[in-house]
Amino acid sequence: MRAKPKRTLGMQVAAWIETFCVHGPGDILGQPVELTQDEKRLLAWAYELDDAGRRIVRRSLVGLPKGSRKTEFAAWVALAETAGPVRFGSWDEKGNPIGQRQHDPLVIVAASTYEQADLLFGAARAVVTEGPLSEFFEAFDRELLLKGETGKLVRVPAVSGANDGARPTFVALDETHEWTGSKQRVALVLENGLSKRADAWSLSITTAGNPKVESVALQQYEYGRKVDSGEVED
Repeated sequence: MRAKPKRTLGMQVAAWIETFCVHGPGDILGQPVELTQDEKRLLAWAYELDDAGRRIVRRSLVGLPKGSRKTEFAAWVALAETAGPVRFGSWDEKGNPIGQRQHDPLVIVAASTYEQADLLFGAARAVVTEGPLSEFFEAFDRELLLKGETGKLVRVPAVSGANDGARPTFVALDETHEWTGSKQRVALVLENGLSKRADAWSLSITTAGNPKVESVALQQYEYGRKVDSGEVED
């Protein structure tokens, strides 16, 4: 594997997160974010572009141990997808991509339960209310709205189902090893909706689950393995 992608918006997204995002609920609430090298590397690959400036990665699965602030990281990426330089705009004089904001973003943060969905959305909401982004967002109990323009971040618990007509530009799925049974249908509906918007993608974050239990995380892992081996095309 290459050490780093040739063309990526990842470093611009990382810089945006460190400039505008703060930590959510906890002992360091409101303090500025400093991304780890692993988080920056993940963003670099997640935002890799092809020669035409189109997104390469459409589905991203990240497995991390407990205590790795993965839910908070997903919240930062979701906020960047709502207001940051996450889509290709142009090339600079050196041939590097320049990012621009997503037009009319619909960002969905989702989890297998109401409680977990509240943790993910609550992290994003706290980032907005406790930091510089309060100038650009209106914060409500279940959604964050961009001020003066279209665009929002909303929460969806898997137990409540999802709207087949949704046209999300980005979906963050939290703890996908817990998405079992009928909840797998919700993930399918959400990810199918991504096909309706250009360069839309999903980020799934999870800890290790039971490999003998069918879940969204297991499906995503098996699919990724087949893509890597050339059995299927992404």
